[in-house]
Amino acid sequence: MNLIDSRDGAVLRDYEVREKMNLDENLEDVPVFIVGPPRCGTTLLTQMLSRHSKLFIFNESSFYDMVVANDFFGSLNQEQTNTVVKHLFARLDARLSRVPEGQDEFGCRFEKKDIELIKKKYLDALDRSTARVSYRLLLNEFMKIVSSVKRANRWGDKTPNQVFHLERIHQDYPGSKIVNVIRAPNDFLLSYKYAWRQRGGRIAIKKLYHPLVTTIIWLRSVRASEKFRSTYGEEACLTVRYEDLLESMEPTLCKVCNFIGEEYEPATLEVKGSNTSFGKGEREHLFRWERAVSTALTAKCASRYGYASDESRAYEMFAILRSLVTLPWFLIGALPVVVGFFRGGLVRYLRARALLPSGRPRKRDFAGRIGS
Repeated sequence: MNLIDSRDGAVLRDYEVREKMNLDENLEDVPVFIVGPPRCGTTLLTQMLSRHSKLFIFNESSFYDMVVANDFFGSLNQEQTNTVVKHLFARLDARLSRVPEGQDEFGCRFEKKDIELIKKKYLDALDRSTARVSYRLLLNEFMKIVSSVKRANRWGDKTPNQVFHLERIHQDYPGSKIVNVIRAPNDFLLSYKYAWRQRGGRIAIKKLYHPLVTTIIWLRSVRASEKFRSTYGEEACLTVRYEDLLESMEPTLCKVCNFIGEEYEPATLEVKGSNTSFGKGEREHLFRWERAVSTALTAKCASRYGYASDESRAYEMFAILRSLVTLPWFLIGALPVVVGFFRGGLVRYLRARALLPSGRPRKRDFAGRIGS
């Protein structure tokens, strides 16, 4: 079977998937998964925890999106294994640092030499395997190698959208720790609206913002985490407010470390870089009707996390009506972006990102997905 490097198409290695398994299945190093709505502080928490001496959090593997899209269960055949490996290598390539060595801007990127070393070690591990391996073992082996290169002995993954796959994650890693990061709905909306600036001024991303659709993304994400926590208990999932990470950084990090079973280290406070949607001294705003749409849809849910709203009900109804009137124009503008940037149809995009709780992503390369 050919394993293809996603960057240059070169054949890396031929190997067969055999009958017996010797990939490491030891899960004593219980993984940590950071999830939540996008633009809500998951990247900040990832930076913090990756400064811990025992942890490395991979930044956006989008692994379970790929697993669900391809209907992977149980042991994988050769073609399915190849799909998983190519996906992991593509996500690793996407984390290539663009700054000089020693000046890692986010604490969760890789030098070119590290990427090459990880790929070599991973392919060597697969070559030694005598297994029809599962996608879970492929992920576990990959993340353990990544963590070892980063001099950590426990791995984690930050992919905000995996909040919709918590049940599957728990089945694969029963002892895993889920940290769900949320943010005040209006602040989330504002950051999402101007995320295109942080993404290098890509106007295409700007067209994916609509106050109604974007607010539903927040609401769906929060409800998904609440459903999981009600089923498996608070020992499986911890919700952290972005505001607390900023205003009470040390106590909040102590709480997170206690939850995941690690001792707090002051080094986790030494965060470099920024993932803000705004430049220095530059701050935009939402229109009143945009804020009212958010308030109308999220007020009850948001109040459970201490987020208050003071908009009148009458104006909220006006704002919802206005958002429905503008929705067709959003759909027209978003269609070419979804087809080109996300390689999928508009209905599939809305189904996976906002509207339907049972939505499934399209089979495609997830490397272009908007992050937190």
